[in-house]
Amino acid sequence: MVLKKKLSILILIFLTINCSEKTYFSGKVFNEDFNYNQITNKKDLIETLGNPNFIDLIENKYYYYNEIYMKDSIATENVKNRTILVFLFENEKILSVNKYGLDNKKKLNIIKETTENNLIETGIIKKIFGGVSPTTMVNTP
Repeated sequence: MVLKKKLSILILIFLTINCSEKTYFSGKVFNEDFNYNQITNKKDLIETLGNPNFIDLIENKYYYYNEIYMKDSIATENVKNRTILVFLFENEKILSVNKYGLDNKKKLNIIKETTENNLIETGIIKKIFGGVSPTTMVNTP
């Protein structure tokens, strides 16, 4: 009888501990009140925020990502904050800083249209053996 009481108390304590929400962070952790327009070049940016989460070499942009969400024992996630900072560079100098948050998210509409597949149908032998084809040897003098 005493063992059943101790076991039920242990189960009750375990359930109450697991019902609490836990805070999780993803990406870089940075101060939301900081004025990012004070940073003028790439060197100062890396010293202040560290290396970016993503670098776009084509458009010459640095992306910093931060997300804070709460999760309970039932695995329900509630996003508290999501911030993306985008720095645009030209010759190591910052041209612009854009800050995107949960207020800026757009609703996406899924389009039902599909793209035609214009590839030539392949036979069963080619499907099995892949791109195996006869090769021609070229004699070089």
